[in-house]
Amino acid sequence: MKIRSASLVWVLPPALAPGDGALFVPDYGRGIALVDLAHPEAAKRYLPHPAAIDARGIDGMYRIDNDLLAIQNGLEPPRITLLRLDDTRSRIVSARVLEQGTERLGAPTHAARGPGEFYIIANVGWDKIDDQGNLKPGQSFTKPWMLKLPASR
Repeated sequence: MKIRSASLVWVLPPALAPGDGALFVPDYGRGIALVDLAHPEAAKRYLPHPAAIDARGIDGMYRIDNDLLAIQNGLEPPRITLLRLDDTRSRIVSARVLEQGTERLGAPTHAARGPGEFYIIANVGWDKIDDQGNLKPGQSFTKPWMLKLPASR
């Protein structure tokens, strides 16, 4: 899925559910779409969730068992959230923020899964530049971080 903002184009990674051909696709502005790969003619639908959970602004999303790890840099403050799905993986039932608004997190982006853990690229500086790629007035770059989180619930 591609999202355009000014001159930037993002490619957001989907997450494949085990066994049944369900593909979870982050939609930066609307939430998480569920695409049934076994029935591609069927329309995608968005995962329902409680009103207190914001499933938008996801720049990276990864499956952990039946749950989804969401890198949400499109929200204020940016956060890393574990979204708990119901047993049928058809709705979000709860969310647990793992980290948000910290200096080391800054603006997080994608992650990679290693044995038993996730490595998340954090403090990348996207929040310090404008849509034309220029450093915003009064901002300066700080070093990025590689955060490590366990890949288990």
